[in-house]
Amino acid sequence: MSPITLWEAIVIGHYIKRLQRAKRDSPLNPKHDESIYGSLELVWHFLHEAVLETTARRINGRIEEILSRLEDWEEPILGDLASPIRTLAHDLWESVEDEASQRPIFFPIPARKIEVARLLANPTEWFLRRFGTVFAQPPPGVVEDFEEAARTFAAGFSASAIMFSLRALEGILREYYRRKTGSEPGSKTWGQMVQDLREQIPVSLFQRLDSLRTLRNGAMHAGSRDPEEWGDENASRVLLTCREIIEAIAEDLEG
Repeated sequence: MSPITLWEAIVIGHYIKRLQRAKRDSPLNPKHDESIYGSLELVWHFLHEAVLETTARRINGRIEEILSRLEDWEEPILGDLASPIRTLAHDLWESVEDEASQRPIFFPIPARKIEVARLLANPTEWFLRRFGTVFAQPPPGVVEDFEEAARTFAAGFSASAIMFSLRALEGILREYYRRKTGSEPGSKTWGQMVQDLREQIPVSLFQRLDSLRTLRNGAMHAGSRDPEEWGDENASRVLLTCREIIEAIAEDLEG
């Protein structure tokens, strides 16, 4: 029976409490809402990373159903979704409390290879050091995703940190696509946008963006992941790569 880190216990409790505060009039941006959508996604990943199999079997289908509804939600507030989200949070809390209580908890020794203190102090500045010279402000939702990437990375949720940093980078990529092509990316995937840009961007930038494509596609398919690609060491590499790609995008647009 594998142990749970103290950070994992604290952070999962924090996100479940967020879900318990869902109200009918809570504002909602379905793609990037830090309080609801992001919390649901992080909980979904946590259940797999912490290997809470019993809770995952009970809850995963309900989380995925609500996430799917949020994807298509056209109202600016939660409305009728608030009640099922609070019920889900209540059931999730009881299940995690029951299952996790049977697992040992330990204090992890930090083994991060990047500037964790600076990353946590100001995630947006850490990721977007040069981006502000090109755009007045980051695209919607990007800042929230970088903040979540920093929190989850520090807490030891490597797969979640990778997911949030890649999702934020995709927001930057969509804005880059608009600048380079003069058209909206619409529903284009990461891979489709990168292929469209292939002849318009530096070869090294294309290669880096393309190298992350498979990882981005696997962000919501925990069962098919290679554990080595979603572990602690690779999380460090992905976060650094995202920052380097954003700097390369800024440099290309400045030129």
